[in-house]
Amino acid sequence: MRDREAATPARGKWRRRVLGTLATIALLGVIAVLAGWGYLRASLPRLDGTVAATGLAASARIERDAEGVVTITAANRVDLAYATGYAHGQDRLFQMDLLRRVAAGELAALVGPDAVPLAGAIACTGSARVRKWLTQV
Repeated sequence: MRDREAATPARGKWRRRVLGTLATIALLGVIAVLAGWGYLRASLPRLDGTVAATGLAASARIERDAEGVVTITAANRVDLAYATGYAHGQDRLFQMDLLRRVAAGELAALVGPDAVPLAGAIACTGSARVRKWLTQV
């Protein structure tokens, strides 16, 4: 009887340690996910608000409609070219990721099953074989 009573506090300490360790691991996991989300979110271009650019002679305006179509208005051609380059740079990363997915046959994962025939057509070109060869060189 005494052995059983003596073992109970040790078992309780063990359970508390295990639960504390699991809670700590879960908390660290949540913090890691939130930090990763914040890091990725910060890398997205800012599509609203005002940006002060030192290279402009006058103000330029970049507007996007609900579908993401860009409209640029500027006082002169130089400012228009600057604003066009700025808007182009914001959209370039998405374009590069889209083209990478097309070449890898992964576009359906992003846009849905309608892109599966395109993945089959790309697979016929042998780009996966070339990519594998290039990584071995």
